[in-house]
Amino acid sequence: MKKLFLLVFITALSFKSFSQVGGFGFFDASMHVMDYNPLISGISNNVVITAPSPTIGLGGSGYGFGGKTVFGGTGVGLLNSSPQQYCTFDGGYGMVDLGYLLYAKKSCVIFPTIGFGGYNNSVLISDLNGSALPFDSLFTPTYIHEVSVFTKGSMLDATLHIFIVTNKTNQLTLAINGGYVYCLNQKTNTINKIKIDDAPDFNMTGLHFGLSLGFGSFKEKGD
Repeated sequence: MKKLFLLVFITALSFKSFSQVGGFGFFDASMHVMDYNPLISGISNNVVITAPSPTIGLGGSGYGFGGKTVFGGTGVGLLNSSPQQYCTFDGGYGMVDLGYLLYAKKSCVIFPTIGFGGYNNSVLISDLNGSALPFDSLFTPTYIHEVSVFTKGSMLDATLHIFIVTNKTNQLTLAINGGYVYCLNQKTNTINKIKIDDAPDFNMTGLHFGLSLGFGSFKEKGD
């Protein structure tokens, strides 16, 4: 942790020597297109599940600029959602981003980033048939009342960002982005807290698109 703070401090000091400097912070809303089919087909004999498509995410992000270098981070939480009341999808991820400035003016900034971080993804299925449970079934070991599937791991991301400063007085900024997440481990970690080594794929690999609103500025020395 101390090394991380030292790296950020040195980076911040070095930005002073660049002719181009700036920074932005955002509230993010995003859509994520993930493939739940391997998991759903693996348990289709027990319950009919319809996964949310696309999955909606909310979070925050921030980016700093020094010369052509972009340094920042992103955090996203997926909203609990499913067409069935007895099925809940959940998850999220956080990552550090490094990018290269392609185009920069006071009113528009464009750059790609490569990100690395960690994610978790889960689905909770309570009462597999969606109906009320008889009291006696609570004490029947063979009856499954709840299934919890969980996975976590590391991930890579490639994203293109476009920042548009819509109000130069208060630096209100609109951001549009799109990219692809690739999860480095592709398998489910646990089912009902039991480690599984042959479970179907269940991760956050897929396309994502986002719309963000925040504040920031970009300038060159002498402006």
